[in-house]
Amino acid sequence: MDREVPSPSVAVHGWDEQLRARGYRVTPQRQLVLEAVARLDHATPEEIGAQVQQTARGVNISTIYRTLELDGYARIDFRLSTDGIPYYIEANPNPEIAESQEFGHAAAHAGLAYPDLLNRILALGISRARATGVEG
Repeated sequence: MDREVPSPSVAVHGWDEQLRARGYRVTPQRQLVLEAVARLDHATPEEIGAQVQQTARGVNISTIYRTLELDGYARIDFRLSTDGIPYYIEANPNPEIAESQEFGHAAAHAGLAYPDLLNRILALGISRARATGVEG
């Protein structure tokens, strides 16, 4: 069953105000990213990038990540069908980070020791706080 995707002009309405409220300039490149998100529905940053680069070759993946604020940590859940097709289930932006939980297991599987995982998360938070002027 096909879902109707809202037209970009409707779907991105209000996003420019949200970007400005977060301190971003609303550039033509960011507008293209937002329009691609609306057009593609549940797309990966790479799929969004491919769509945007059809119009503006100079837009790189980092612009997409910054526009969509994809610079933290999260757990993305997929399930495989019996024929091996992965299906997206959910994105958990604040997963349980105990060493015994899925996020800790995924880091270990990727070769990242648990103390290093925690240090990366803390460094990310400190860096973000400094960048936004929120230090305590």
